[in-house]
Amino acid sequence: MLTELRLQNFKAWRDTGPMRLAPLTVIFGTNSSGKSSLGHLLMALKQTAMLADHKRSLHLGDGNSLIDLGTYEDCVYGRDVTLPIKFELRWKLDRSLTVKNILNASQAYQGRELALHAEIEPNKTLQPETRRFDYSLCKGREETLRVSHGRDGGKAWLKCEPLKLIRAQGRGWPVEPPEKFYRFSDRTLSRYQNADFLAQFVLQTEQLLENFYHLGP
Repeated sequence: MLTELRLQNFKAWRDTGPMRLAPLTVIFGTNSSGKSSLGHLLMALKQTAMLADHKRSLHLGDGNSLIDLGTYEDCVYGRDVTLPIKFELRWKLDRSLTVKNILNASQAYQGRELALHAEIEPNKTLQPETRRFDYSLCKGREETLRVSHGRDGGKAWLKCEPLKLIRAQGRGWPVEPPEKFYRFSDRTLSRYQNADFLAQFVLQTEQLLENFYHLGP
């Protein structure tokens, strides 16, 4: 269940701030105040997750998609394409998730909630591109494990704390850039001996997005 949402530089929202969500959340506001934009972003995330193309960071839509939001310029706050679109989701899992370091049995990290923070920026052709995303495994308000993945210029990077990722022997290839706004490439995961758990974070994200439905205003 989605428990918190935050949007930055999206449509009418410079920054919503963290919004707590409950099993039933009612949003009030005047016409054109940005209420619908909250659902629009969630639908864009869902249709991105549904895409077979893993290279597309954010699918803003077309004639066959759940929603068509136009171009990056149409979606970014103030139509300012120098700004990144940022969003954060926090949700409660069906059951507690335990991450064990297969290289060190004494290291285990547990949580009942996941948080995903993503930053999207336009590339040279103004198509959305993932700058970075961060996963946090949380136990209550305590963050027990954090994974960050992104790119700086043409170089991709992957960091995990406090669990340390150990590169597999003979797999010295560089880290691949992020896929979509939440995925690690299979090649990147195979680079490490103890990164298999990251596929669980991706699966949990896709299960969350699959259950988003737009019923109408």
